[in-house]
Amino acid sequence: MKPSYFCTENFDQALARAKGGYMAIGAHQDDLEIFAIHGIGKARETGKNDFVGVTVTDGGGSPRKGPFEQYTDQDMIEERLHEQNKAAEIGGYALQYQLGYESAALKGKEPALGKDLIDTLKDLIMAIEPKVIYTHNPFDKHESHNAITRAVVLALKAVPDSKRPQEFYGCEVWRGLDWLPDDMKVALDISNYLDLQKKLIAAHKSQTSGGKNYVEGAVGREIANATFLSSHVLLDAEAATYAVDMMPLVNDKSLSLKDYMQPYLDAFNKEILDSANTYD
Repeated sequence: MKPSYFCTENFDQALARAKGGYMAIGAHQDDLEIFAIHGIGKARETGKNDFVGVTVTDGGGSPRKGPFEQYTDQDMIEERLHEQNKAAEIGGYALQYQLGYESAALKGKEPALGKDLIDTLKDLIMAIEPKVIYTHNPFDKHESHNAITRAVVLALKAVPDSKRPQEFYGCEVWRGLDWLPDDMKVALDISNYLDLQKKLIAAHKSQTSGGKNYVEGAVGREIANATFLSSHVLLDAEAATYAVDMMPLVNDKSLSLKDYMQPYLDAFNKEILDSANTYD
């Protein structure tokens, strides 16, 4: 699939509106609507509608059931392109980019198109200059999601300091972040955006009609995040997306993804084992 973009106005007008706003970079069609609803909602709330979505893969390898069961890979590519653009229209995105990479070309230690993707993301970030970027968290269990996380981090390390975002979050899709110690996770309040999120995820009919209730699954997790964050503190938020602050990876070009992740794992290990030791 060739790279494409979608907007509801003249491209130059859309680009001007998008400058300095919110950007989310996800692996698949529907990922943005799950993990970046905070940015989508904020962009609408301010009235600027300056959210930019970037979907990296073409969706051709998607599982399919129900009315989509007989779709070929090419059929799915076209369907998922349409669904993502529909979500962008509903959400009022300034721009929606679909880069059209095959997932297989981005996976592994030396992905065939890894450098090409990093360069493409770098160019997009420099063109938009977003103040906030959302992507997959590095603890996600989906291989394609992990590949995108690595590419986004490497792209940002190559961006000049003057064009770096102020905030950079790794968010939840195929692994929640509730296990992180509370002082190491960021709770992004999305209480006002749940109705919008349901409509956005529902736009991806090829995924929601296949037996997985992504709408209720995503929203249920977000409500649970806010409910169970603390046993003794009543929070104002009714729903929250958990994220990790990934700005240290941008500010320190020598910091590797593994070295960034290790303290989170060490802290979780210590928290659990210290609690267990109280019974010895």
